[in-house]
Amino acid sequence: MYNSLRAAVESNDGSYSGITSQEDILRIHNVVKQGSFVCSWTREADSIALWSLYSTDRCGVRISSTLSKFQAALDDFV
Repeated sequence: MYNSLRAAVESNDGSYSGITSQEDILRIHNVVKQGSFVCSWTREADSIALWSLYSTDRCGVRISSTLSKFQAALDDFV
């Protein structure tokens, strides 16, 4: 995402005129990264190539469970 944001800023189309430094880009990147998530629900393992697109900086986390454990966690929560 950092590289995409940097490319958008460097395009000079005016939409990012308030961002004037690499520090601004990094600050915005870190704020957005903390609030952006991808979730995948499947019984099959997901493709590493696909997840590399979701998390180019390799900050993704995979959580594996079973349907029964997930149901038990939901029952405990409710």
